Amino acid sequence: MALGQEATDGDDAWMWKAGGADSVVADEGPPRRRANRRAVAVVAFAVAALSVLVLPGAIGRNTVGLPVAGSVPAAPQDGACRAPLTSAAQVVGYEDAVPVVPCSEPHSGEIVYVGSIASDLRPDDAAADASILIRIEDQCDDLARRFVAGVRDSHPLGRVDPRSRGRLTLPTQVQWAQGQRWWSCQVVPASGAMPSAWEGTARLAALKRPPATFANCADGVNGAPVDCALPHTAELLSWNDTPERGVTGCLEVVAAIMNVEDPTVGGKLEIVGRKTQAWTSCWVHSISGPLTDTVIDLGDAPLPLG
Repeated sequence: MALGQEATDGDDAWMWKAGGADSVVADEGPPRRRANRRAVAVVAFAVAALSVLVLPGAIGRNTVGLPVAGSVPAAPQDGACRAPLTSAAQVVGYEDAVPVVPCSEPHSGEIVYVGSIASDLRPDDAAADASILIRIEDQCDDLARRFVAGVRDSHPLGRVDPRSRGRLTLPTQVQWAQGQRWWSCQVVPASGAMPSAWEGTARLAALKRPPATFANCADGVNGAPVDCALPHTAELLSWNDTPERGVTGCLEVVAAIMNVEDPTVGGKLEIVGRKTQAWTSCWVHSISGPLTDTVIDLGDAPLPLG
């Protein structure tokens, strides 16, 4: 494949392209006549009936049914998954707003760790020791990173890690009042896009084809991040400082990450290498329309054009 090298503006950048485009009423004394007694009874019944109909609405008392004991959810379990999120309001604060679902179904978070809290105050309470919250948030971020990337310094190909973060959750006020003292860490996509859900697991996603929402896509080379499950035109695949590869090694690196011989897929993609000081970033850029999935480990599958 013949490659043409083209300089672009900005930092030292190089690009390769391939062709293609209750109430009660009391009787306070005996009636003087029997007739009055019946009249009073009728009035009493009517008032009592009216109170049943009206008073509950006025004072908020429930007069129908029997009290039922409520149940307090148990602490989360390591390895459990949370239902999809549909709005940003659901992730405000440290309490879960969605139930547990099987991890084989679409979900918005995977619980990677459940720890304990030795405190009478929730860590997010204004009167609590602030260092406790900071410590467990930092620990959660590290746990999430290791969950998706494993314990390694860098991928052999310089492949960028999945775009993920840790989300700390705490017991609800009711759970805390019942004596629950736990914190949990979920791995979630870092894109923040809503709705948020993926299928499969993000475990060791850096070493295989990740769920699309964890890949590093953008609205163009060096553009604003975009959830890879949504239409986008570019994806960052490699970020490395290996001198012998440099910009000119992007074709080789991208081909290996995509698991293809021709990383341009017959001219539908262009491979873009950008050099910034000692670092090189390698991108794929679609010149044939928006993409709707990651191209990592594409193999023989068709290019996911939208």
